[in-house]
Amino acid sequence: MISTSAGIELEFVGLRQQVSYWQAMHRSGKEREECLKEELREVREISNRQSAQIRELTQENEAMKAREAWLEQQLFGRKFESRGDGGDIPGEDKEISESEDGEGESRAGSACPNSTSVMRTAIRHTRAWD
Repeated sequence: MISTSAGIELEFVGLRQQVSYWQAMHRSGKEREECLKEELREVREISNRQSAQIRELTQENEAMKAREAWLEQQLFGRKFESRGDGGDIPGEDKEISESEDGEGESRAGSACPNSTSVMRTAIRHTRAWD
């Protein structure tokens, strides 16, 4: 039989080993936690950069769409005479009066009657060859 003091000594040694084990586990957990926090910071930085890139690309995309619409309007839209200051007047229709021979004539100047439809047809035929 083991004496009381020897039993206490063995229990103390066993508990001391457990303390060392749990301290090592805690230290290991803290190291993993620090690694994961660092990884999370890096991922957040990447996410923030990508969010900024997405915003920039979205704005660029919207600008490109607006430019495309403007170019299509220039190519296929109604043609307007330039104002004296060099700028076009978008959204403002020219008034057309009937001349004596029945041809439509713009008050801002004469224009070829079917120039827009002829141009569209020519472009469609050109695109068909591509």
